[in-house]
Amino acid sequence: MASLEQARRHIKDGRLEFNLRWYNSDVSIDGFDGNGRPADIFGARQTIRNLIVSGNYFQPLTSWWSQRLTLARANEHLLGISGMVGRDTGQTITADPFCGGNTCFFPFQTDLEIINQRLEWRHNFQTAKPLLVTAGYQFREETGDALGFFGGQQPSRRIASNAGYAQAQLNLWDRLFMTGGVRQDSYNVFGDATTYRVTGGYLIKETDRKFRTSYTTGFRAPTLNDLFFQGFGNPNLRPEKQEL
Repeated sequence: MASLEQARRHIKDGRLEFNLRWYNSDVSIDGFDGNGRPADIFGARQTIRNLIVSGNYFQPLTSWWSQRLTLARANEHLLGISGMVGRDTGQTITADPFCGGNTCFFPFQTDLEIINQRLEWRHNFQTAKPLLVTAGYQFREETGDALGFFGGQQPSRRIASNAGYAQAQLNLWDRLFMTGGVRQDSYNVFGDATTYRVTGGYLIKETDRKFRTSYTTGFRAPTLNDLFFQGFGNPNLRPEKQEL
């Protein structure tokens, strides 16, 4: 009965959090003429709309085991209008009779939508007083939708990954601190990647000095904007790897 009552008490300690953020940005922009000189572009503007929604649920299950479930979604919408008439800021452009003394441009529009989604389920195990073990699963997905924007005729692109991770933190006598962790990622585009880290520290309380050391490997996959953003992306980019 005591253990059942403790379980009920832990369930009541659950906590649900919800976050919502939205912003809208409208910017009028200038550019360059056909010869690369700064020019006032009439009608050129850019609108960015972002909506970020996230929620997480924290639940202690026992005195030594707790879990946290996180769901998040970010929607970015980019609208761009290039404008079609420009005037050189230095008044050096030869007048175009069809544009009333200004310079004509070939107008274009961009309508880009990127959606990022994340699901993470993390567990903490305080198996002993000096030892904390963390393990979890994470899913990430990034999709972009814009006909002709992400590389020719393909209307959409997708990068997704599944990851599992584990970490152990050891605290002995509030003097010796050690951490070891490993993470395994599997991408639909870039394949598999294993990263890990090891850290250590020792505190000399008598002199209030702390010595630290660490070794970490990293892996960063390109985003859709890195790969395909119109005029700036590089579809040949490969993931970055590092050791620290």
